[in-house]
Amino acid sequence: VTFTGSADPTNRVWEYRFHLRGPATNGLWVLVRDYAANPDWTWTPPAGKAGGYKVKVRVREAGSPGVAETATITSHTVSP
Repeated sequence: VTFTGSADPTNRVWEYRFHLRGPATNGLWVLVRDYAANPDWTWTPPAGKAGGYKVKVRVREAGSPGVAETATITSHTVSP
């Protein structure tokens, strides 16, 4: 499953960071990819860990020391 972050490109370069929460993370938000220029993150759901998952993508201007300028959460269900 590939998740893609997006931001308004208005003459700025962005970085994207992804977190995952669900049965495979015991319900906790876990950092799965730190800030990088690539807006895509590909995830292979673990076997035996069906259920509801959430993916959070944080976006910031490249090189910014800040945490994020915006964030979005998306839901995804893994079937058994």
